[in-house]
Amino acid sequence: MPLKNININIGDFAIVNLKQKDAISLSEMLLVNKVRFQRYFPKTLEENLNLEMTKLYIDTKNALLLSNKEYTLGIKDIKNEKIIGLVIIKNIDNNKKNAEVAYSIDSDYGNKGLMTKAVNEISKFAHKKVNLKSLFILAHKTNLASVKVAKKTGFVWKKTELKSYIPKNELVAIDMEMFVKEF
Repeated sequence: MPLKNININIGDFAIVNLKQKDAISLSEMLLVNKVRFQRYFPKTLEENLNLEMTKLYIDTKNALLLSNKEYTLGIKDIKNEKIIGLVIIKNIDNNKKNAEVAYSIDSDYGNKGLMTKAVNEISKFAHKKVNLKSLFILAHKTNLASVKVAKKTGFVWKKTELKSYIPKNELVAIDMEMFVKEF
């Protein structure tokens, strides 16, 4: 059964499915944090270079959500209704019952424990609503904030994926650390 309206409360914030009314704040959040996101979220940035592209991005991601193929969800500041981050369940393998979790947050909201709360809640959601048995996070060892979130949310280092990712505008593949959480 498709999950149309997702609204997971995390204090003054909520994890929500994206709506067209979120296009402006999502676009602004991504573009303001472009330098921060371009190494590990290049595809998302490329799909949101202007407001029209962001509107299409939201429609595309909602179609994937309705088909249970991917869950791209916004983290919304309830006070001002702005999207201040993304949390994504992607690369869903229905046979193995696992998926990847990816996340990003506006630099103004970083280092406050919000992403830890969001990943904890999205993990529960993935297990209970998407029926997954395990999740994994891929993070470069120098992305200390992402590694910290993985560890604080109960993901355990599993292995190094050697030369598994080539950042945009770089020539050399880099190793990524895989952290796993099983339910």
